[in-house]
This record gives sequence, C-alpha cells and structure tokens, in this order.
Amino acid sequence: MPNYVMKPIGYIKCESLKEKDDHCNKKKGETFKAQAIINDELLDALEDIETFDRIWLIFVFDRNIGRGYKTKTPTRAEPSTERSLFVTRTPYRPNPIGISCVTLIGRDKNILHFENADILDGTPLLDIKPYIPNSDSRPDSKAGWIDKLGK
Repeated sequence: MPNYVMKPIGYIKCESLKEKDDHCNKKKGETFKAQAIINDELLDALEDIETFDRIWLIFVFDRNIGRGYKTKTPTRAEPSTERSLFVTRTPYRPNPIGISCVTLIGRDKNILHFENADILDGTPLLDIKPYIPNSDSRPDSKAGWIDKLGK
C-alpha cells in the first residue's frame, strides 16, 4: 500500500489549550474559543463557509507522532477499563489524525473564529468539511459502551 503525504492547509490558534490536559481545567458550561488560520492561497476556498453554523476540522495529532499506540486503551470515562482503540477517541492512533466538530462564530478573510475548541494551539489543520445536519447527525444511533455510562 502506498504512503500518503499531506500538506497542512493552516493551523489552530487556541490560547486556552496550550497543553493536552488544559481542557480538564474547563469549568462546566465554559467553551474555549479559537481560530483556524488558513493558508493565504486557500482564501477563495473559504467562500460561503460563514453560512454554516458548524464545521468539521480534520487535523494532525502532531505531538503524538512517533509515540505509538495500543490496540486496547483506557478511557477518561472509565480509566480502569481498557477499550479497543477504534471505539475510543484517544489521540494515540495508527495514523495521527483527529476530527472535531466546532461551532463557527465568524470569518475574517483567512481566519475562522470558532468555539467548542478541543484542539491544541499550533496544531496543523489538514482539511475543513461543512457540518450537514441531515447527514452528520444520527441521534438514534447506538454508541456502544458509551450508551451504558449514562445508565
């Protein structure tokens, strides 16, 4: 199978999330605001993005490159239980790619302002996709072991 090289389209700027555990200090109901700084040559690719309430940000877990992964991992919700890698959101993955659905606040040329940030400051951004409610939201779907946490 071939290897793939990806070029970042920009990076994340988030003063509140400098280190991986900074989100743990968030108060209930607090949302972190951040920006996606998009490369200048992609300015035209952002046209009409401000008409969306939410967007998906696809990024690189750049601080985890070369750190390896385990096929079973504990979760924050259940630190004493190991779960299969592909049923968790751990940043330690075979390919260090992450996704995050954020609320778009606005756009200033090549800068996207958003909230509900969970991406560290300086993280390379690979792509942006629009959040489309009728295809991205499936509220009746099962969520495996996560469904059992609330019971």
